[in-house]
Amino acid sequence: NRSSTKLQANFILLAGYTDYVGSLLNDPTCDTYGCYKSRTANKIMDIDIGVRKSYLFANHIELSAGLGIGYRYWDRALSISQVEDYRWYSLRTMIGVSYHTGNKFTFGGEVEYQSGFNETMGASNLGTTFTLGGADIITFSIPLVYDYSSKMNFTAKFIYEKQTIVASNIINGYYEPDSTAKNKYIQVGVDFKF
Repeated sequence: NRSSTKLQANFILLAGYTDYVGSLLNDPTCDTYGCYKSRTANKIMDIDIGVRKSYLFANHIELSAGLGIGYRYWDRALSISQVEDYRWYSLRTMIGVSYHTGNKFTFGGEVEYQSGFNETMGASNLGTTFTLGGADIITFSIPLVYDYSSKMNFTAKFIYEKQTIVASNIINGYYEPDSTAKNKYIQVGVDFKF
């Protein structure tokens, strides 16, 4: 059995569209969930730093656990005049298992939980920043790694993430309601080892 400890820093930029399903505040003709549908443009920036401890068994199976802290910024354009920007920090924990094939490839599965704090949402059309009641994310991922050299790996990862936002405070009769986002994406990158 061998163990290793890694300090990791990650910077992720994502962009894409989501199908929005919800309701409209202060509109009696559309005040129930599902009466309003639209497509929104989104940008996400996610930064984190953490420590990951790994244990390798029989040269093929690796178990790992990690702790970290991160920052997330999510820009959601509902229209030209209505842009919402969500921001928060998070404490992150993860566990994972991977299998080393012996021919430079590794694949596995990981689960990460992000517990948010200092969560806010700015609404451009109101000129207001709301304090959210919470923002948590659980992520399931399937990584594939190619060991290119002792200093560099190429990576690809399929990621499913469920983001839950808890309703905000009320300002002038407006608030951000509870919401759930389910994101799926493929992340590709390069790991540099020092």
